[in-house]
Amino acid sequence: MKPIQIAIVGLGTISERLYDAVCACEGMQLIAICHRNAERLAQVSAQWGIERTFTDYAALLREPAIDTVILATPNHLHAPMTIEALNAGKNVFCEKPPAISAEEAQQVQACAKQTGKLVMYGFMFRFSEKHNLIKRLCDEGMFGDIYYAKAGIIRRYGDPRGWFSDKSRSGGGSLIDLGSHIIDLSVRLMGDPEPVSVFSRSFRNTENLNSIRATEHYQAHSEGTVNDVEEHDVVLVNFANGACLVAETSTKSHIKEEQMYLELLGSRGGVTVDPEIEIHTVQHDLLVDIKPQINCSRFDYQGAINAEMRHFADCLQNGATCIPSIGEGVKLMKIISAAYRSQAEMRLVRVNEFA
Repeated sequence: MKPIQIAIVGLGTISERLYDAVCACEGMQLIAICHRNAERLAQVSAQWGIERTFTDYAALLREPAIDTVILATPNHLHAPMTIEALNAGKNVFCEKPPAISAEEAQQVQACAKQTGKLVMYGFMFRFSEKHNLIKRLCDEGMFGDIYYAKAGIIRRYGDPRGWFSDKSRSGGGSLIDLGSHIIDLSVRLMGDPEPVSVFSRSFRNTENLNSIRATEHYQAHSEGTVNDVEEHDVVLVNFANGACLVAETSTKSHIKEEQMYLELLGSRGGVTVDPEIEIHTVQHDLLVDIKPQINCSRFDYQGAINAEMRHFADCLQNGATCIPSIGEGVKLMKIISAAYRSQAEMRLVRVNEFA
């Protein structure tokens, strides 16, 4: 079977992970890259050994040899670039978030339906061996009905700056960046209940975390001096089945250390998923805590991205059901859009306001 002919668009830090994943996937072949900065494009072209390069996205889409584009661009370009690619007859793998609003995500959904091409969003935690183990246990009923989840990704000093901190390009701060991952993962483990309402608060209160010395942290390749996004978000999501999720995210906060946490409570038991798996239940009328002996106790970043790229190839070549579905991308963006509206208007927002 002929490998899928891939072009990567956008050459920020995540593109390096995606490049490794494409190279590790037997069903794919990277034949082109695209970036508007010619200097960065030349640097990566030499590093990766890719001769076919583009600074013009429209020109790339006119190239018939390219089957599929991988979008690793700033958030505000996700939806318009996806729609352009679909209309040009290309399939799309788009990094999270699907868009910067629920309306944009719905426009992508309509275009995909009209063109018949595939769109897959890059939610790598869906392909984590560790988190899929918990998903299987949830589906098997080990914890009963999941009625509550609390989750968070909290950073002490993790503002990437560049386009991430520019709301016109990012769509927001920690919620749309980190929240895309933790909310999508939590909802999936809860059994994909239907969200009905959202209440959220955001904060931008730190005063002394802008010029920290002698500490390295992830920074965007792009330049920019604008910083008008929120630093810290708290979101409460109510679901139609009566369950709820409390999610917390931050890029800057005065805490001791960074953390990712996720806990699920069910009618038969609970589970601490992150940072380490521990099951809390009842056996023989005794409260027990169980630490399973597993090889996947930690999240494998590159392994998850490699797995999602193999799944994308399987969808394209063999018609496998795409995970996540484009509808799940719309659901997530409705939650995020409702949260931002809740923050702006200081009220509970019903998700059907974005129908």
